Amino acid sequence: IPEVRPRRARTGGLILEVSGPEREIKAEALAKRLQEVLDGRAKVAHPTKHGELRVSGLDESVTTQEVANAIATFGGCQAEGVRTGLIRSSPNGLGTLWVRCPLAVARKLATAGRLRVGWISARVEALRARPLQCYRCLEVGHTQQRCTAGVDRSQRCYRCGDSAHRAGQCPAADPKCPLCTDLGRPTGHRLGARACAPPSKKGRPRPTAERVAGTRVEEVAVQPPNEDPGRGETMTTA
Repeated sequence: IPEVRPRRARTGGLILEVSGPEREIKAEALAKRLQEVLDGRAKVAHPTKHGELRVSGLDESVTTQEVANAIATFGGCQAEGVRTGLIRSSPNGLGTLWVRCPLAVARKLATAGRLRVGWISARVEALRARPLQCYRCLEVGHTQQRCTAGVDRSQRCYRCGDSAHRAGQCPAADPKCPLCTDLGRPTGHRLGARACAPPSKKGRPRPTAERVAGTRVEEVAVQPPNEDPGRGETMTTA
């Protein structure tokens, strides 16, 4: 690795940027070597950027695992790296599914616009990038490590606000944003939807190094042992 550029993460950890040819392989090798050297004194990870998609036009015979397998086959990634929600019925009677997968695969799928799942040719569309969001208070512009809010909403479903389940298993027929409920705003949407309260200018995420420099970089995150190195940084889908 000819050069490594350090920068401080919003969580307080250290981000090491690796650029140039074979940056993915080099970043992974650096992360493994740092794990050996630090030996539990800090957490080290090679965060993978992800994109979110909406897959629609699914019939009743299709399962979430079949969609994940189809995405893995199409994009050349592991099925374990593809996350899905529940298949929900849309107004036309067909199923719609939220998917999170590696960014390169998401871009490839969004460009294709269609995905073959069994006999079905499902429609695929990219979802907009989410702003930096605190997992504790659910507001935007900061991470949970720097949260000063007097309320903890971390156990509430992002879709309906109930604390008895997670958004992926939400049984509610209609969404109800937990943040907007507490703030006295219209609530007929899930957390982070377009109808949700927009971030303030102060809370807008800074441009990523990739966009500023005009070149792609891979990152290795180093955090204190009690923190999660994979959280706290923005993930872009475009």
